[in-house]
Amino acid sequence: MHYCRIACSEKTGFHFFARCSNSRRKYIPAKGALHAVARIVMKFGGTSMAGTERIRRVAGIVKRQQEAGHDVAVVVSAMSGETDRLVNFCREASPLYDPAEYDVVVSSGEQVTSGLLALTLQAMGCKARSWLGWQLPFRTDEAYSK
Repeated sequence: MHYCRIACSEKTGFHFFARCSNSRRKYIPAKGALHAVARIVMKFGGTSMAGTERIRRVAGIVKRQQEAGHDVAVVVSAMSGETDRLVNFCREASPLYDPAEYDVVVSSGEQVTSGLLALTLQAMGCKARSWLGWQLPFRTDEAYSK
């Protein structure tokens, strides 16, 4: 069984993962052939994630790599322009904002795209679920808003 993990974080240190497996497809190499399974990390920025049509394209790319038998980790950003919009909300709320709360607000854009990508992968036949950083064994430090 092959897995693809979707990790979503760019600036905030929060991580989101989805795990998908497609047990209906199995790679069976030709007799005597060696097949090296690669661990691939893919990064998709805000422009690639800007809308459902583009998210479907990204999901197709991820699914193809997973179907080829590779272990895939995907890092996604918030949709184009979303992080700037959220940063402006923080500045409007308080010019002297708490950096930890700033990270909570700004990371919400990445939560949206990770959830949408997981939903899209599910619609394509992959089992997928998005995760928050505290649900996985990641350690961070107190370097907020970096």
